[in-house]
Amino acid sequence: MKINGLNLFQCRTPFVLPFESPHLKRSAAESVLVELVFDLGRLSGWGESSPRFYVTGETVESVCRLFQEIFAPRLFEAKIESTEAAAVLLQQIEDDCQAKGIRAYLSALGACDLALLDALGEKNAVPLTGLLGPTLRSDIPRSLSIPLLPISKLAGFVQTVRNLKIMDFKVLMQSNPEENRRRVEWVREAIDPFVRIRIEANGKWPLNEALRQIRYLKDTGICGVEQPVAAGDLAGLRTIREETGLPVIADESLCSYHQAEALIEAGACDIMNIKISKCGGLLRSRRIADLAHRHGLACQIGTHVGETPLLASAGDSFAITAPGVTLYENGSPLLFGAQMKTGKLGTSNGNKWGLGAEVIKEELVQVGALHAPSARTVRRG
Repeated sequence: MKINGLNLFQCRTPFVLPFESPHLKRSAAESVLVELVFDLGRLSGWGESSPRFYVTGETVESVCRLFQEIFAPRLFEAKIESTEAAAVLLQQIEDDCQAKGIRAYLSALGACDLALLDALGEKNAVPLTGLLGPTLRSDIPRSLSIPLLPISKLAGFVQTVRNLKIMDFKVLMQSNPEENRRRVEWVREAIDPFVRIRIEANGKWPLNEALRQIRYLKDTGICGVEQPVAAGDLAGLRTIREETGLPVIADESLCSYHQAEALIEAGACDIMNIKISKCGGLLRSRRIADLAHRHGLACQIGTHVGETPLLASAGDSFAITAPGVTLYENGSPLLFGAQMKTGKLGTSNGNKWGLGAEVIKEELVQVGALHAPSARTVRRG
């Protein structure tokens, strides 16, 4: 298969419920959707980047620029017939980024990874699990995050959660320990006294503050602590593991295979939070999951707030084929309600190959287009 065209779109679908974290408050999607056009328009593959500057250093603008300036020349000269060929191409693109001194590229690379695998699935009439397989499990426990919104505004959200019968939650933390404790206790009271609760600080606490907060919350029955200190503080993560006895989950500290190796060497975590978009796509995420499994660490599949069903479909397939996965976070569909028209359960002709995605282009904003052989022809909308 030869790539003849590359189209870039931005998804800005608004949420029905805003989501606030220690990083910022979001009220709409902020994703770049990528369409790779193969064999003179006979086939397309779709991918999604969910760039987060505070995680991988990327933005919507930087992702589009990378595709136009760095990725396109490699894509247009490649021939893709297998996942092995896709892996070689992705490594070449990564090498090109590093040769030019570019370090912020993983979310863009992840969108490219998804689009290539989506096209291979369509070409060979196999679902994504057929490319990632074998299937290791038929289902996996789901988890939802409780945003930093006033408790009074979460009533509708809680009712939906009760209906879904989800028992695993991540409660986002702020600086006030009394308020943090009140939120943890409220989740148990409002949903179910037997829910399993992890807390998430997004790396905002200094080590001493993290220890103080965790000790104050420990008797509430929390079962894990996600990224309590800054991403680069591996010694701090290990100290928290040793002094609190609670499992530590690495999130912002984990974006690449090399970072996964560093976490293992430092004894800095018990669980790795793999987000497909921040980790460079499905193939790189699988390498991380395999590494964690070999060293006896569990993985949870995380998502960035506001991912569209393209990444959700990728996460579904990854969650049932990757080893050592114990939990799957995927709350974005609740944020969109019925508004998200980019579906994952079938294309207009009813097939479910690749990502199985039907993309309604009219719901997106086109921000770039490139056509082989000249990667300099750019159209912005």
